Amino acid sequence: MSDHPTPVKVRTHTGDPVPFLLWGAGISANGGKRFTEAEAKKTGLSVDPGYDIMNKLIRE
Repeated sequence: MSDHPTPVKVRTHTGDPVPFLLWGAGISANGGKRFTEAEAKKTGLSVDPGYDIMNKLIRE
């Protein structure tokens, strides 16, 4: 999983969120159909700051 996007159009890092996937017992689907930046954005799910994703892994 990357920590930042680097869109080809701008050819540098951006601060846009990156897609992530959590899977397993107790994790509910959020409606995403594909693992892409655009699809991830549609779900509205965001973890900010990004390092808090570890708390989701531990709690859920």
